[in-house]
Amino acid sequence: MYYRVLVTAFIGFLAMSCTSTPATEKKEHIHEIHGDKRVDNYHWLKDESRKDPKVLAHLKEENEFTDAVLSSTKKLQEVLFKEMVSRLKEDDTQVPYFYKGFYYYSKTEKGKNHRIYCRRKGSMTAPEETLLDMNELAKTKKNVVLGDMKVSPDQKILAYSVDDMGKEVYTLFFKDIASGKLYSDKVENISGGLTWAGDNRHIFFTKMNKAFRHYQAYRYRFGGNGAAQLIFEEKDELFDVGFSKSMDGKYIFLNTGSFTSNEIRYIDAKKPLGALKMIQPRVKDLEYSAEHRNGYFYILNNHEAINFKISRAPVRKPSLKYWSNVVKHDNTALLLQMHMQNERLIYTERRDGLTKVRYVNMSNLARYEIQFSEPVYSVSLGANPEFNSQHLRLNFESPITPAVVYDYDFKKREFFVKKRKEVPNFDSKNYLTKRVMVRSRDSEQVPVTLVYSKDYKKDGEAPMLLYGYGSYGITITPRFRSNVFSLIDRGFVFALAHIRGSQAKGRMWYERGKLRYKQNTFNDFEDVAKAMMAAKYVHPEKLVIRGGSAGGLLMGAVTNMSPQLYAAVIAEVPFVDVVSTILDPNLRFSTQEYQQWGNPNNKADYDYMMSYSPYDNVKKQ
Repeated sequence: MYYRVLVTAFIGFLAMSCTSTPATEKKEHIHEIHGDKRVDNYHWLKDESRKDPKVLAHLKEENEFTDAVLSSTKKLQEVLFKEMVSRLKEDDTQVPYFYKGFYYYSKTEKGKNHRIYCRRKGSMTAPEETLLDMNELAKTKKNVVLGDMKVSPDQKILAYSVDDMGKEVYTLFFKDIASGKLYSDKVENISGGLTWAGDNRHIFFTKMNKAFRHYQAYRYRFGGNGAAQLIFEEKDELFDVGFSKSMDGKYIFLNTGSFTSNEIRYIDAKKPLGALKMIQPRVKDLEYSAEHRNGYFYILNNHEAINFKISRAPVRKPSLKYWSNVVKHDNTALLLQMHMQNERLIYTERRDGLTKVRYVNMSNLARYEIQFSEPVYSVSLGANPEFNSQHLRLNFESPITPAVVYDYDFKKREFFVKKRKEVPNFDSKNYLTKRVMVRSRDSEQVPVTLVYSKDYKKDGEAPMLLYGYGSYGITITPRFRSNVFSLIDRGFVFALAHIRGSQAKGRMWYERGKLRYKQNTFNDFEDVAKAMMAAKYVHPEKLVIRGGSAGGLLMGAVTNMSPQLYAAVIAEVPFVDVVSTILDPNLRFSTQEYQQWGNPNNKADYDYMMSYSPYDNVKKQ
């Protein structure tokens, strides 16, 4: 289904005709706030029940119209669909990771829609144990989604959470791995994530309220007949709660966080009935995460460090005044992840849109960087559950290199390839990728990733698909996307604009792309589009743009700003009615969005948001 949607989106602009769109009934609805009246003739389409016959009839008519417009492209759709699917390998096994005597992995099998989770004891030649076969669960349910699955510390009991209603609300189950027996314990209406205590009996999880905010933290004793104990409740609507465990397994962390600040409580994993203790109470604009090693908490934080730094403090005195620096703040690089493994503190950082992996040997404080050969790439930490391992699992890919799983040997300082993703009917030698910088209207340098065929000629005649997002600090990395090569093989350039609102160039890149700086996101994207034309990467009449969700808001905003620039716009699940949506407290995450876009109950924020809100700025042009 995913590829059919992409096929339709990619070729839809080729098929537009003068056929009239379905007429939509107008029913006047007035939004009034701050003395401003907004007329919304289509408010009736909101239909939260999804049962209004008139709304369903309208959607049916829209679908029929789409089918009619695209009817002449049916054969091309099938060609593209088969082409995209041909680059997928249906039989695939995840690279096993070693943990407490077992190799864990998951796999897919041809003709089956869901993953199978397995393990082998001691060696990959040992008999396979099936932990969980999602295909078996799916036989009796229309919808089955795995929330989380965790094996108890003694490796005997599997805890897993499943949503079978499609509502992101999960039920917790327990299974005896040796016998395959499902225990009678069952806990309903949980959030999905699971964290075992160190005693093999207690497990921690959270629950959500009606607005899907994770607001309650629970402890459950295996064998407790489904009765969980509430141990914490967060009252502030801006904050969510969640559990994690330190890499060495000694502490369980309860994080309570918003978009801009958080606090962490901790408990000894082997004493799960103990009281939660605080590392550092929440302070405005202070964000931090924690790890543990040899009696110290290591703390990734932004205290007086907008791009974050790593500090440490003794467990007996963990608050802010006892923090001392281990990795100093760098104005040119954003610290992303921190990982503790044996005597090494590993961290990733993003510099000019590319991720670097570095580590500190805590025994002698020697510092190293893990080097990669390609000029444009994406790298992240892989599955590294074994604290005492001398290898670091890394996931690597680039726009023209399918995913590679490496184990990096700390002693030899060498890579060992564990798996290269097989992509049938694809040869990376036929393609090129590069990074260019575009000067924005306020003189910032905006990174752009380009992917194209070796046969491509930069003569101003090619079509281009330009992708953007630019919100929530989310950085769209230059990874491998197999589906875009159906475009590239037909002469397209694929471009990814790393605009403000992301963290491609550090935390300030994000801060200058939200709230009262949100217009920078739209300006950056428009400036990239114009620069691609000026540099003759794309024909001025062949630029297609694409974005989803908050990226769909971007699509709406830039289309209202400069509709003449774009041949077609692909707006996927677009967040275009930004003001009305955030003013509705009953919708998911509405109040939390204040920290990203502003609070429209405040007139100054309202006026600024109204200046770009896509739905409120549509006009004939």
